[in-house]
Amino acid sequence: MAKTIYLHVGMPKCASTTVQAYLWRERAALAEAGIQYRMFHDREAPLLGNGDTLAEAIWAQNRRGIEDRLTYFMGLPGTVLISAEAFSNIFNTATMAETIRTMQARGAQVKVICFFRRQDLWIESDYKQQIKGGHPWDAPISELIALRLRQEVLNFGWTMAYWIKFVGEENAFAVPINPGEPRDKPVRSLLRYIGADTLADGPLTLTEANVSPPTGLIEPARLLKRKLAGKGTHQAETETILQTFFDTAPGLLDVPSRRFLLPHAERVALVARYKGSNAVLQKQSMQGARFHTEFEQDPASEAPLEPEAKAVLGAYLSANRDLSNALSGGWRRLFRWRAP
Repeated sequence: MAKTIYLHVGMPKCASTTVQAYLWRERAALAEAGIQYRMFHDREAPLLGNGDTLAEAIWAQNRRGIEDRLTYFMGLPGTVLISAEAFSNIFNTATMAETIRTMQARGAQVKVICFFRRQDLWIESDYKQQIKGGHPWDAPISELIALRLRQEVLNFGWTMAYWIKFVGEENAFAVPINPGEPRDKPVRSLLRYIGADTLADGPLTLTEANVSPPTGLIEPARLLKRKLAGKGTHQAETETILQTFFDTAPGLLDVPSRRFLLPHAERVALVARYKGSNAVLQKQSMQGARFHTEFEQDPASEAPLEPEAKAVLGAYLSANRDLSNALSGGWRRLFRWRAP
């Protein structure tokens, strides 16, 4: 009987961290169910997934690194689960295709499960991560959307077409993550797909991870980040100041209640752009599931984003004179600034 290897693929902001934290914590229970979820030797990074270093090796075209990891995973008994958000960045590379062919040539049946959020919801989550995380990005959301359009990141049907090409339509499964669904849906969906029904049907303990700040603070944070970049602030110091902003702003001012960064019409138009791609995705890989088709109206989200953000940041700096003075004094003064 062929060995089965499951690949769990992000995308980013599609519950990957939650899923991977669960898999690591329950690795013994998974082993009892005949499914191995182990880290490559002594590399333990549970919130990155056990396939993170394999994805790194594939991206770098490090043949020795790939071979070492494939030997390790292929040598585990029974069914093997390999999880990495980073697989979503290398799905269309020749080295990813070569890696899967190598697994298959060594007797493995490779199956893939991918998680997706609808395009308008995903791009907002992506933007929040770019602003709040340790990334240099400080341009408006319109520029990030333009970049993702050029990269075809939002063309989910195209993404799944590659996985189908590698493993066959019957071995490629996509799961939509929709608003209002149970938070444990991604974990339960994965468990059922890999045949761990006993775990899927039982109680689950999940770890909340990588939670985004209120939407009304994201654009003010971008403007603050841009000010810091203009002062030549080091990345580590910028991250500290931004985290302090997110932690303290709700207690210092009224945070805008907007739920979305994009107005209703732009969200609808973005998803409409991928109507055909989403239809193919749903038909081929979602097994009857689909993205929700309603677009929630939110009057607060119709307010122009940048003027609102400027007002919020101005109010914050007025309430936090030390940071305001530090911004006026240049990078060295910023570096000496400490959170209240």
